[in-house]
Amino acid sequence: MERIIVSACVLIWVACAPVWASDQVETFESADFDNHAVVTEQRATDLLVVSIASGGSQNMKEVTGPAALFVGFDPSAPVTELSIKRPEDQRFTLKRLTLTDQFEMDEEVRIRAFRAGEVVGDFTATVPWPTGDVVMPTDGSFRSVDEVRLSAKDMYFYLEDIAFQLEGGNELNGGQSAEPIPVLRSSSLAVLVILMLLVLAWIRPRQMT
Repeated sequence: MERIIVSACVLIWVACAPVWASDQVETFESADFDNHAVVTEQRATDLLVVSIASGGSQNMKEVTGPAALFVGFDPSAPVTELSIKRPEDQRFTLKRLTLTDQFEMDEEVRIRAFRAGEVVGDFTATVPWPTGDVVMPTDGSFRSVDEVRLSAKDMYFYLEDIAFQLEGGNELNGGQSAEPIPVLRSSSLAVLVILMLLVLAWIRPRQMT
């Protein structure tokens, strides 16, 4: 039984080894924006790719002071869906968006998270005025996703900051990063339970002797 306990300890060490995650904030300050430069379909930085998924394909522009993407500046070509991804479709965890309503939007924005093409997170939020944060739900539905989409009949706001988390500690230039934090793997709990059962099975016979 002692050998089984040792083997279980090795398993728990492997399963519970933390996967390092790092917080990132894309502020667009290092993206070398040109004030009022029109963006065609998408704008990529080292950290993220923001693209118009539906609606006016040229209805987004760069602004400076502070740096931001102005979504829907032209009312004649409404933007109805905006996509946020990582380069090469790497997974990320969206934490919050910093937005500024420009023309008193009369509807909420629907925010959905996708993983492998399936919707895993879905909620609605009001675009703030003045500038404010839209925080993602804390239920884990926006964790480790491939894409986040914002949608409405007509969107017009500044997208100023995007706060997200990378798994594996792979930090890139261009964002502001905090200290990495450990994230336990999902298999850890199961291995912990197995180890506890093995320990109890080993202790009980010894208490009876």
